[in-house]
Amino acid sequence: MRLLEGQIIHRRYRLNERIAQGGMGEVWKASDIELGHVVAIKALRSDLISDNTRLLRLRSEAHNSANLAHPNIAALFEYYEKDGIGFLVMEYAPYPSLAKIYKDRGKMSPEELLPLLSQVAQGLYVAHSHGVIHRDIKPANILVSDQGQVKITDFGVSYSTHQAQITQEGMVVGTAQYISPEQAQGEQATARSDIYSLGIVAYEGLAGHRPFTGSTPVEIAAAQVNEPVPPLPADIPQELADYVYKMLEKDPQDRPANAQEVSESLYEIYQRFRSEDNETDPENEAGSENETESGNFGQKLSSQLFFWDKLGGNKLGGNKLSEKNSEATESVKRTVEKSHLGTRSTRSNPHPMKYHIHTGVFKEYPQYKKYSSRRQYEESIAVRNKGGIA
Repeated sequence: MRLLEGQIIHRRYRLNERIAQGGMGEVWKASDIELGHVVAIKALRSDLISDNTRLLRLRSEAHNSANLAHPNIAALFEYYEKDGIGFLVMEYAPYPSLAKIYKDRGKMSPEELLPLLSQVAQGLYVAHSHGVIHRDIKPANILVSDQGQVKITDFGVSYSTHQAQITQEGMVVGTAQYISPEQAQGEQATARSDIYSLGIVAYEGLAGHRPFTGSTPVEIAAAQVNEPVPPLPADIPQELADYVYKMLEKDPQDRPANAQEVSESLYEIYQRFRSEDNETDPENEAGSENETESGNFGQKLSSQLFFWDKLGGNKLGGNKLSEKNSEATESVKRTVEKSHLGTRSTRSNPHPMKYHIHTGVFKEYPQYKKYSSRRQYEESIAVRNKGGIA
């Protein structure tokens, strides 16, 4: 079955244009005829339908993505098969990848990069809470909107603790430039393997190049196992450099305990950078409404990180919700709250409300419950850093 422009799939989706093609499948931009939405459809290539392993992999991607309802993960709407071809119907996110941003801009400033990495870590934490390990975190699988919202994509080689293993024991899965040492040695990937890969993404964004290179994937994978991490540029603040080195420890037990810790730590470092900038430049107020459209993702997101921006409108200010549309806002809040707490969420509607929001709800993290507002939390961090008790 060859897919063609204008073709109707599943009596519901019209294929508009092919937007990507790879070794395993192809991705189409399509229209949902019933709801009028634009979606993305990932389909197994027709010439590979005899390869049962690839179909199993696509099924696995569908199962692993089905319950991951989170604004920083590209949503899966539906999966079905016909004539031996599997189809994933997904959220359409017409954003550039972080790989393209790195290519176009080279390295990024910490103020720009950290909010993006913090969001990736939040998405990973939700996946890990559902027993899903991505196993291929890299810039090409991280989409970034012009407003600084991140979407993790492509769970094609992901692993779930809740299903049978597809990959043969000892087989290396992932991309050599971003693979963890344990993956490079054929060991089972864990949540801390994804944290290592995110550390490589962080290093590349800060330095403008990857830490390990080689003429072949085997050489690069061997370097991940054996070579020490090269120092980051001297202009990278030591606190941030040390945390990236911690993410890149060879022993998984020496890395941060979980992705939520990574998200919070990167956010705290980011906040300290902004506080220092505001002290040196009084006119640079956080959350200014006069941000430029220059692509400075960190600045655009500064006043919105850990806060709702429901459909581009209402925001949480401290601990207060805007009264307007509060019922709809609460509905979205409850949906993603379930994801943050690691519980399964179900979708009765195949096309749930689009998440035009940036990250999670600040107050919904359990460890933040004692703080009534973002300001109170930041003040407690400041006290703690000065040696007090908050």
